Amino acid sequence: MVSFDEDGAKKIPESRIERKTFWLFHSNIFMKKTVVFALLMAFAFASIPASATHISKPVVVEPKTEYIIGEKVAIRGWVNYNEIPTADVLLNFKVTGPVGVLAERSFPSDDTGNFTFEFETRDLEPGRYDIVITSHCLEVHRQICTYQSQTLSVNLQDAMVPGWIKNSAKWWSEGAISDSDFVQGIQYLIKNNIIVVSKTAQQETGPSQIPGWIKNSAKWWSEGRIPDSDFVSGIKYMVEKGIIRL
Repeated sequence: MVSFDEDGAKKIPESRIERKTFWLFHSNIFMKKTVVFALLMAFAFASIPASATHISKPVVVEPKTEYIIGEKVAIRGWVNYNEIPTADVLLNFKVTGPVGVLAERSFPSDDTGNFTFEFETRDLEPGRYDIVITSHCLEVHRQICTYQSQTLSVNLQDAMVPGWIKNSAKWWSEGAISDSDFVQGIQYLIKNNIIVVSKTAQQETGPSQIPGWIKNSAKWWSEGRIPDSDFVSGIKYMVEKGIIRL
């Protein structure tokens, strides 16, 4: 039997039998509490769904891997979570190239479980660029999940001016075709991102006549005496000065 002192504290019995009974009584209470605590913890962990171990993965749809410098790279896909497109899965996008990390962004998949990531290539050098897409799980599981990634490699190339433009440049420099015919060919190159120019840099108004040095440049280019880049520089000049309208 448990007795108390004047201050209300439990009094440890003096006889050996009473002491043994006292300790057995309290050890039994401690063991019961330990078992109850263990059962509660087991139940708590068992209630965490299997998806908390993270089974989502980004899936890229019909990826394009060849781009011309100046084109916008667009990567589209969806998040596979239990074989179902899932919204609100945090994604990280990292772009690396010859000089290291170029860009990094994070945002969740949209309401339909899809995503679109874009980046500009106008000021980049030719070469290989890797885009690593990492899935960071649903918000409820982000602290206990294992991240999964997918890597897409794209190749950037310099613009290759078609051969028929060289013929047009030669005929134009010799007066065999009109300025308007030549300009239409140049507009085709610009609209198809073969020649990349800044539309924001284009002047509102400009001279309508093409400078003579542009014709000389076109002639030399058609004869292989100057590289594509010099010819393209002349085209950009005409666009920026408003001679060629887009």
